[in-house]
Amino acid sequence: MIGFIDVFPCGLAFNFTFEDEMWAVDDQFCVQPKCSCSETILSYLKLVDRAGVTARKIRDVPSHRYNHLTRKTDSLSEWPATGPSQTDLFGALKAANPKLDEHLRFRQLILQTLYIRMEMEQTKSLFGSLAATPRPKIGRNDPCPCGSGRKYKHCCLNKPSRLSDA
Repeated sequence: MIGFIDVFPCGLAFNFTFEDEMWAVDDQFCVQPKCSCSETILSYLKLVDRAGVTARKIRDVPSHRYNHLTRKTDSLSEWPATGPSQTDLFGALKAANPKLDEHLRFRQLILQTLYIRMEMEQTKSLFGSLAATPRPKIGRNDPCPCGSGRKYKHCCLNKPSRLSDA
């Protein structure tokens, strides 16, 4: 799972107000290209409490899984006993972001695309380094690399290469 804010630190967070407190949501996604999951982990971070005090440390972050296709939620662990319920926070998030499901799907597609690009670049660099390795030059009087035991000049030196046959 990769958090959207981890990749785009200046990206737009899902912010909302609940009972005169300011909250933000950290959304994390599966980015494996072959995975068809549509689950997001939503972690609720209290930014400013009712007294207007900015949170300095974030502890006991309430989190849950949310499937943005089936619109079902599933608890990850025990929800903190103090503070608002999962249903209340999620309801406030949905009210503040009416197109939440579409935004979550879009964010997941962005992260999956970036992950695929990263994998392709790593593969290209791997194959590029393999192709760049120079092959040792075969001398005319060296044993033929085909394994016949004959000298290269009497065996494969003047035979057309397989690449030129194509």
